[in-house]
Amino acid sequence: MEWVSNPELTLKDAQNGFDANECHGRGRDTAAARGYNVERLAAAVFDSDGFFHTYRDKPWFDTSEWGNDSQKICIESKSCVHRYPSGGYGQFRIWALHHDIFTHPPEPLSHGRQIYFFLVYTIDEHGDAEEVGKLAVEAIIIDDIITDWRWTDHTTMGSVKKRDISWHLLLSRLGVSVKRFRADDIVVVTDPTDE
Repeated sequence: MEWVSNPELTLKDAQNGFDANECHGRGRDTAAARGYNVERLAAAVFDSDGFFHTYRDKPWFDTSEWGNDSQKICIESKSCVHRYPSGGYGQFRIWALHHDIFTHPPEPLSHGRQIYFFLVYTIDEHGDAEEVGKLAVEAIIIDDIITDWRWTDHTTMGSVKKRDISWHLLLSRLGVSVKRFRADDIVVVTDPTDE
């Protein structure tokens, strides 16, 4: 895709980059550093210069960049472990409040591209995260496949809806094989009506 600038960059690159493994911004007291590294990786994958930074100007997405096609890309990053210690597949958490705004953004953001950036990782024997695969999906596609929202209490957002979906089920619903997810630098799923 012309708007993916650096698909070859990996989580390891972000972990070794400037300001890596440090939490910044909202939720920094409870967030894992790897989540912030995933946000920086997402920015670098879409940034034409490959810089590991984030620029957050709205609360419903993590960062934004300008793609090679000069179109603004708003990116919401999600990461999860490959498998939990209990054996189940790791899950991405999507908050309905942010998802609804992200998929139907107000002007002038509606003229850009809204992308979910999903990354699955394993933890090695030293406690370091190793990338399994990454996926970029236009937000409107996620809107079509996410169902079964559940109410939960959140410490700062109050009573809100969320959806947890395993990375394995997400790939299945998108028609992406696990083999391809592991093999490709990044799998990109776009809305065919945009072509």
